[in-house]
Amino acid sequence: MPPRSSIRPRTLIRTLGLIVAGFVPAACSASLDEADQIVLASIDRHGGALFDDSRIRFTFRDSQFDVLTDRGTFRLERTYRDALGRSVTEVLANDGVQMIVNGEEVALDAGAQAQVEEAVNSVVYFAFLPYRLRDPAVRLRDLGPDVIEGRPYDRIEATFDQEGGGQDWDARFVHWIHAEDRTLDYFAYRYSRGEGGTRFRRAINSREVGGLLIRDWENFGARSELAALEDYPALLESGELNLLSVILLEDVQVSRAGEIGTASTPQDVPAPVPSPDDGLELAMGVDRLAFSPGADIQVVIRLSNLSTETRTLEFPTSQRFDLVILDEEGTEQRRWSEGQAFLQVVGTEVLAPGDEILLDAVIGAPEAAGTWNLQVRMPSPNIELRTTIPIEVVL
Repeated sequence: MPPRSSIRPRTLIRTLGLIVAGFVPAACSASLDEADQIVLASIDRHGGALFDDSRIRFTFRDSQFDVLTDRGTFRLERTYRDALGRSVTEVLANDGVQMIVNGEEVALDAGAQAQVEEAVNSVVYFAFLPYRLRDPAVRLRDLGPDVIEGRPYDRIEATFDQEGGGQDWDARFVHWIHAEDRTLDYFAYRYSRGEGGTRFRRAINSREVGGLLIRDWENFGARSELAALEDYPALLESGELNLLSVILLEDVQVSRAGEIGTASTPQDVPAPVPSPDDGLELAMGVDRLAFSPGADIQVVIRLSNLSTETRTLEFPTSQRFDLVILDEEGTEQRRWSEGQAFLQVVGTEVLAPGDEILLDAVIGAPEAAGTWNLQVRMPSPNIELRTTIPIEVVL
C-alpha cells in the first residue's frame, strides 16, 4: 500500500507530495543524482507539469473519482453508492477530510478520517505514478539496468522516511522505467500491513488523455515465497505469476484546472446509478502481450464480487464467457465460441460477497501483424460486463 499520512487532517497537504508541491522540470535536475533525474524524466514523459494544473475524472470499480490539482490547491473526491443505496462522497483536500452522505456531511472520528484518506489516496497514488515519486518523504536509489521482455529498463528503488511516510512508511518499491522512452511500465512492492506480502504490476492499455499518459495495470502475485522484488521480471517471463486482478481506469476525462476556476463540490460528481453488475469486477490476463501470427493466447478470466451483497448471474446456455479479437476500428476478427457447442440449458452463477469465478481459455492470435484488442464478455442478459486489453502480433 502507498504511504499514508498519520498527521492531523489540516496538515494533509504533506501527504500529497508532488501533487501539492508541484512539478520540477527535468531541465532543472542537473544537480540531482541519477535516480532523481530518471524519475523526473519519467514524470515529464507522463505529462509533467500538466498534472499540477489539471482536473481528472475517471471511474474505478463503480466509484467515480474527481482529482483536482491547481498549483498548491488539491481536492480528491470519490463518489459511490453504499450497501444501503445511499450516495456517498469522500473528500480529501487541503483543509481536511470530509464524508457527505445523501448531501449531508457526516462527522468523522480520527479512525474514520484515516479510512477515508486511505481509500481515496491509495487509488490516486497508484493510478498516477510516477508523479508521487517526488514526495518529500520518498528516498530514491538507482539499482542499475535490467531487461524485461527484451526491452531495456532502469530500476529505481523507493523507500520512505518514517516521518511523513504514513503507516506504510516501511514499504519498499522497485520501479522499472524504460531506458529510452522513460515510461514507467512495471513496479513491484513489499508491504508489512496485515500478514504482509508482495505484488507486481505491469502497465497495459497506455493512452494519452488531455496531455497525460494514462495506464491500466495487471496486478500479479508470486506463487511461492519471493526472495527479492527484483526477481519478479524473471518470474513474469517464465509464467510463474498469478494474475490477481486488473486495475482499470475507465471514462477518463482531463481538463486544465485553470479552466474551471475553483475546486469542485460534491454535487459536481454525479452519483453512479445502481445496476445488476454493481460490485462485480471482470479481470483478464494473458501470458504475454506480443505473439507470433496464429500463436495460442493463454487467457485467465476472473469474475469477482467486490460488493457486500450476493450477486446472481443468469445464463441462457452452459456458456459462461466469450472471447473476441477486434481490430483497431472495433471490427470483430475472431471469436472463441465460434464452432463450439453449448448445452441449451438455462443456468445461474451465485456469487456471495468475496466470491470469485476463475476460468481459463485459449484463443488463436490473428495471422496479420499489428495491434489488436482482446476482449472478454459475460453472455448473461442481466449484466453488462466486458474487459479489453491490447495485444501485438509481430512477425
